[in-house]
Amino acid sequence: MIRTALAVALLVAPPASAAARCTAEQARQAYAELVQQANARIVQAHAPVALVKEQRGHVRVARSSADSLGPLADPDRQGELASELQKLGERLQKKPAGVCGEALKLREAYRLDD
Repeated sequence: MIRTALAVALLVAPPASAAARCTAEQARQAYAELVQQANARIVQAHAPVALVKEQRGHVRVARSSADSLGPLADPDRQGELASELQKLGERLQKKPAGVCGEALKLREAYRLDD
């Protein structure tokens, strides 16, 4: 719900003004959701890669289960995300209003909503 409201605010206004409307509670919620999604994706990245077979119309398609990980398939990018999350957590303590916009940027950059 918060993610949707922030996404709408970002579409209507530039990120700086949308982040200014973010309350401390919304910032904590956005950060908690981001950490939860990041942890789930990193756990998924460490799962054994499997061949997923799908039926698309009359054609069977095989793809790797790691294809959906996007940038998090690379261990270096996982480390970058962990570092960004730590910095964002520190900012949450100092300036919570800016955390909402940053959380949305990280979600998009690391494709956490896919």
